[in-house]
Amino acid sequence: MIDPSQVTIEIVKSYGVLAGKLDVTLIPASVIAFFAFQQYRVNRLNLRLGLYNKRFAVFESFLAFVKAISESSAQEWAQHDNGQGGGEVRKAYGRMITAREEAAYLYDPNDGISDIIEKTMEESLHIGIWARSPNLTGLGPEKENELLERNIQAHANIHAMEKLFKKRLVRYLSFRYVMP
Repeated sequence: MIDPSQVTIEIVKSYGVLAGKLDVTLIPASVIAFFAFQQYRVNRLNLRLGLYNKRFAVFESFLAFVKAISESSAQEWAQHDNGQGGGEVRKAYGRMITAREEAAYLYDPNDGISDIIEKTMEESLHIGIWARSPNLTGLGPEKENELLERNIQAHANIHAMEKLFKKRLVRYLSFRYVMP
């Protein structure tokens, strides 16, 4: 007959051996899991930081464009028209085209960031037309006044869109969302 105390002793011995093996295998697995989790966190932060940098580049391009438009002269617009390079307007406009395309992927479509960029670019054309008006002959005073009023309105619209742009980007460019 089997002695119950012997069975209990055998079970305890086998559990002890099994427990010892578990401890030996759990330590390396725990260390590997810890490092894997740390790597996950670092990669997640790098992703957020990269996204932040791309969004900030769009923001910088927008501000540079608004500044170039505000400070533009008729000579710069003429260089822009002739494809001669030169002038901040031409360079800023090229960066804005890229920024507009990137914004479609970097921001929530409901925020309308791409739309603001597009409307700003459209308004800048009215400023450019006014800057070119001395080169246009035979316009007459009525047409010149119309161009001047549209130019003033375009500056006001761009200023309003700049404020809206900054307001909508607050949640994207706040560093607390990048580094939780």
